Amino acid sequence: HLDMGMPLQAEVPADLDVPGPLSRTAYRVCAEALSNAAKYAGPGPVTLGLSLDDGDLVVGSRNRVGRTVPSKRTGHGLAGLTESVAVFGGRLDAGPVASDWVLSARLPIGDARG
Repeated sequence: HLDMGMPLQAEVPADLDVPGPLSRTAYRVCAEALSNAAKYAGPGPVTLGLSLDDGDLVVGSRNRVGRTVPSKRTGHGLAGLTESVAVFGGRLDAGPVASDWVLSARLPIGDARG
């Protein structure tokens, strides 16, 4: 469970093998997704998943959109992560989908293996 009593549903393949530099970026994506959910999510579970898809590591999260959003955001979390993901030739998308907030990052594994 996250702080504030939100249940976390995580799906990570047991045999997932991710190179070190890419692993650190994936960790940062997960940490930012969970941090934002703890701060801003509405009631309900937060889902977090990692998977492999066509040579890419896919990191995704989903949670219900909260009712209150700070009027002024001072952090650089998603902008910084977008840049970090782009270093690997990947892409990060985040935004509302219906009543949920969805984050998805695709990180190509091929070049990261060295």
